[in-house]
Amino acid sequence: MCECPFGLGGDNCDRIDHCLKQPCGDHGICNDTNSGYTCKCYSGWTGLICSEIDYCDNDLCQHGALCRNGMFNYTCECKNGFYGSLCENVDHCYNTSCLNNGSCQNHQKTFTCSCPNEWTGLRCEKENICYTTNPCGDHAHCFQVDLQVSCSCLEGWTGTNCTIRDYCYNNPCGSMGTCNNMADAYSCSCDPQWTGTHCETYACENNKCLHGYCHAGTNALYLCDCDPGWIGKECDTIDPCKSFTCEHGGQCISSINSLIGSNYTSPGTVSGASVTTKAYCKCSKGWEGERCQRDVDECKLSSCNGHGTCFNEVGGYSCQCDQGFSGEDCEKDIDECSSNPCHNNATCIDGVNSYTCSCSPYFYGTSCDQDVNECQYFVCGLHGSCVNTYGDYNCTCLPSWTGRHCENHISSCSLDPCKNNATCHDVEDTFFCTCDKKFTGRHCDVDINECQTTLPCKHGGSCVNTYGSFACICPAAWTGELCEVDVDECKNNPCPQNTTCMNKVGGFECNDCSTFQCYNGGTCFNSNSGPVCKCTDDWTSDDCRQRNFCKDNPCGSLQICINTKNAYTCEYHACKSDPCQNKGQCIESGTDYSCQCKAGWTGKFCEIKDNCVSHACENNGTCVNGNSSYSCICSTNWFGKHCELYDFCHLNPCTNGGLCQNMLDSYFCQCPLGREGKHCELEDYCYSSPCSNNGLCINQNSSFACSCSNNWKGTRCDEYDFCNTSPCRNNGTCLNEQSSFSCSCLSGFLGKTCDIHDMCLSSPCQNNGTCIMNQSSYECKCHAGYIGNHCESDQNECAMNLCPAKSTCYNEDGGYTCIWERRRKRYSTFEMFKIKSLNGKNSKQEQSKHGALKKLEVGSDDMEE
Repeated sequence: MCECPFGLGGDNCDRIDHCLKQPCGDHGICNDTNSGYTCKCYSGWTGLICSEIDYCDNDLCQHGALCRNGMFNYTCECKNGFYGSLCENVDHCYNTSCLNNGSCQNHQKTFTCSCPNEWTGLRCEKENICYTTNPCGDHAHCFQVDLQVSCSCLEGWTGTNCTIRDYCYNNPCGSMGTCNNMADAYSCSCDPQWTGTHCETYACENNKCLHGYCHAGTNALYLCDCDPGWIGKECDTIDPCKSFTCEHGGQCISSINSLIGSNYTSPGTVSGASVTTKAYCKCSKGWEGERCQRDVDECKLSSCNGHGTCFNEVGGYSCQCDQGFSGEDCEKDIDECSSNPCHNNATCIDGVNSYTCSCSPYFYGTSCDQDVNECQYFVCGLHGSCVNTYGDYNCTCLPSWTGRHCENHISSCSLDPCKNNATCHDVEDTFFCTCDKKFTGRHCDVDINECQTTLPCKHGGSCVNTYGSFACICPAAWTGELCEVDVDECKNNPCPQNTTCMNKVGGFECNDCSTFQCYNGGTCFNSNSGPVCKCTDDWTSDDCRQRNFCKDNPCGSLQICINTKNAYTCEYHACKSDPCQNKGQCIESGTDYSCQCKAGWTGKFCEIKDNCVSHACENNGTCVNGNSSYSCICSTNWFGKHCELYDFCHLNPCTNGGLCQNMLDSYFCQCPLGREGKHCELEDYCYSSPCSNNGLCINQNSSFACSCSNNWKGTRCDEYDFCNTSPCRNNGTCLNEQSSFSCSCLSGFLGKTCDIHDMCLSSPCQNNGTCIMNQSSYECKCHAGYIGNHCESDQNECAMNLCPAKSTCYNEDGGYTCIWERRRKRYSTFEMFKIKSLNGKNSKQEQSKHGALKKLEVGSDDMEE
């Protein structure tokens, strides 16, 4: 290690010490470098030589701001979203945009948006409906919360939008009434006992109602609500209904009929006269008479609207409605659709005592409850198999087919299986590729090694195979893609000055007339291709030293004269006669020739028009030219004039003797009788027409099913459906039998077709009477002691004089009692005997017409005869 003298540094003391003069002063440490020095400043100082105070040493800038030193101070360079001398303030408007031209105003902890009049909301994002549409009009203050608007009406206005004038706002009815606002005025509803336009008058002063409650009437008058038992304007007259009874729920109504004498002057009195009153009965329905004692025969007044049979009853009547009608008076047409008889979303259409169902396309039958087998209509076409489901069907598509009905062909080319710009040809369930000449393989993804197959590089070039192509590495004198172009070395002026560069195949020469001699009187001159000799007629060659024996064309028109050293020779050239027609090019080969024809022509002399030029055969087909036409010899599995059609039948897909027929993009199997299916693989079980009576046969996997027409059912539609016409009325259930039908009726109906209303169902016979149905009505058979159409009345046996002599008959409900008395002096006992009817039957104690004998102890007083 070297100890360097003062002023030098480095490992070998061969470098000047730049820190010798202490450039960093007292505020930094100098570090010597190869190219100079650097200063590491002490805390609080900065700059190249630590001469500047570092005001950023304490870094008072907030929120990640960048501190920058100045001459006498520092500044904080704030990040986006902050501001202030120390970047201490958050700019809430930085990341917040007020919408719809709103102006953002920053605050200490938040922001606000100053919105145009048409907008409102935190960010001016909501339409200010109060401004744009003014829904509250000119008589209210409009308030908006979100998109909901409310109106606060000004004094004197009311209503949802404050458009109604409020005449009640100053309470014109006072404390004794309620103000009712109207369109252009108001009215007052007064409290009881008050009246007047503004409820200002007390109508019941001096208690004018003697036996009742006073309240205000109209026109400042009063009205009296009388206590029970009193009537009259001032409740001063006894109600005659107190002593007048209306039977069977009738209502007694009383009235003051007249004033006898003079005018009524005060409550309860008449000047020189008295008040007369009258009571009458307002009968309940089904009763009439002065006291509502008679049953009304409503059947004389009602015909049950012509849709039923009327039956008079005690206090009323009943209607037995015809089929299809209901209601107390059979006034309602029964909506047979109300029970939802139509299934599977069918539409029910109500009729008179009937209904019809409008079925969806997937169902049929009276109630649309029978599923349509859509598969029988070949809905999945040739490219799918159909599976019937309840109310629908599903198609299971063959590969390469999709869609509801397998109608969409999925192109095998859709996944782009052919690579390297090859052309993909879609055929059913598969594809094939037409490759570019540079690739091969099923997917055109195998590179052809042109270096092995075609030897493309010329003039000794080296071939290098690449993916999809090749490259030629050419010798120095050759260039071009195939090394087929001679390099013109003269372009770079390789020859010395005053010489001419002559390019040659595979090289060049440098010549000029100063070094080049023309013999036998030839003249030399320089040209772009070097020095050239212009010979006299008797001489030829580059330097004019070859005698020109051919100058007089001694060989004739079909031969070419060639000079030799001392003579000439004649060579035959077949192309001399221009044998190729239609602009064909003649190419000599020894003494023979061939014609290279222009596009569109063929033949030895290019004399035949080539019809294959404009009519290419597709899919690797071979075109064969004819006199005026062409034909294509197709490759395997293709046919058609241009080999454009694929032979889908080449694999013989049709089984069981089916005939395969090609279609545009598929095939179709024409099956023999008794077979069906895409490939005739299924047995046609419907072939023998097993379904009778126009039933539709549906072929299945191992059998068949019959879809029967109306009125028929069964496996082969050979059973008549007697229930098809819905013969059972009133929702009765129809049951098919051997040769007819039977109906299971709902409660309340009977008869073969449930068409008879069971009028005994409601137990119309009272007091244990027996109800007996007849043709269109019923009859009550009463127990002893009761009479009437419904056994509703007690029989008065006493009117029949059934009791013994000297006894008293007492009628009772459902029977009677005979009572008589005698005196026994000896026992001083008063004995009373009674014969009582026991439901019309005599007791076992005494078999007499008087019934059973019963002894009652009444008292012990001795009674005289």
